[in-house]
Amino acid sequence: HVLPPIPPATGQILTDRSIRSRHAGSLPPAGTWCSSKGKNMSVMPIRVLLIEDSPLDAFLAIEVLKGGPGFQVVHKKTLAEVVGALSARSFDVVLVDLGLPDSEGLATATAVMQWGPALPIIILTGNDDDAAARQAIKLGAQDYLVKGTIVPDLFYRSIRYSIERKKAEQALKESEAFLRRSQEIAHIGSWRFHADSQEINWSQEVFRILGMESES
Repeated sequence: HVLPPIPPATGQILTDRSIRSRHAGSLPPAGTWCSSKGKNMSVMPIRVLLIEDSPLDAFLAIEVLKGGPGFQVVHKKTLAEVVGALSARSFDVVLVDLGLPDSEGLATATAVMQWGPALPIIILTGNDDDAAARQAIKLGAQDYLVKGTIVPDLFYRSIRYSIERKKAEQALKESEAFLRRSQEIAHIGSWRFHADSQEINWSQEVFRILGMESES
């Protein structure tokens, strides 16, 4: 569906302290749906799955998204709850904290990627697990954001761009799969020469045509 436009940058920074002082005692329970107010309802909302066990960090993220351009949020606290959430609803993006009560570090990101391979994933990280977040990017996550200090317009852009990048990745994978299948049917192979490394990569069909086994 069409993604809503991103509003101009406000420069406002929301911190744990500012949220705590304004909303003390009002943190919502997990599973609460939050929709942004006063937005164009003709544009489909961006459906966000938030996986965060800290009530304060979850509320901080939800508070930012409530003021954004058409977000709907489902909040879960544990990895065990994610399977049911992904089965019950469709989502456009996943925001996940790597440190959950029932999962820690890269295992958390890997599990979410396996359960929702077509979903863009954004890691929510503290300063102490920045390295793990960067490693999650290498494994397939789209972006990572440091918790505690969030600039709303950058948060919105990260979500939007992550969705678009994932769509481009999926389209490329589908195109490559179609090309491989077409080559198999037509018995036509292809190869690519890398000038910098002086290496040649052959497609699987070239190996079959030449009666050779691929090393991969």
